[in-house]
Amino acid sequence: MRNKARPPPPDEFATLRACVKELRLKGVDADVVFAICDGNGSVPIANLAVKFEWSNQADNWNSVRKRLDAKLKKHGWLFRTHNKCATAVPVPTGRK
Repeated sequence: MRNKARPPPPDEFATLRACVKELRLKGVDADVVFAICDGNGSVPIANLAVKFEWSNQADNWNSVRKRLDAKLKKHGWLFRTHNKCATAVPVPTGRK
């Protein structure tokens, strides 16, 4: 009996990655989104602060979060802070 190789599970953040490419986000904004996607929707803000050499991690994350919300909310994604982590969550249906 042969074991069939199972396809990898679909990346639930594939649509978010596609939005970054479609909107041609660059720099810190794109890198933050990719880091969140790589972390399955969440990455500690402290890790972002080290990676981007932020002097005030809360203020820097909040600035990035507001920019990302403005650009990606209409594409179905919101960025939030939860337990000191930067998170990406799909917009609830009917709230785009």
